[in-house]
Amino acid sequence: MAVEQCSSLLGDRYCRLDQVPTDEQSRFLRLDIANDSACKILTSLAEDTVNSALQNDRFRIDGFLSHNTARSVETLKTSTKTANS
Repeated sequence: MAVEQCSSLLGDRYCRLDQVPTDEQSRFLRLDIANDSACKILTSLAEDTVNSALQNDRFRIDGFLSHNTARSVETLKTSTKTANS
């Protein structure tokens, strides 16, 4: 439900990065397990997710990474002042 809400609210600005573990990996990933095996699996899943996103959606990822929040806030302030004038 949260994923659908985010997608709906953000539209084309929404980008879900997710990697589903295999059944074998899932055996080592439990809520209360934080051993070396779990850390290695989670790190590997994260690396696979990033590599996949960079290969399949590089343009959008580059756009997210190059986003300048300070510039966006200043643009918003300027457009708000202009609209209120």
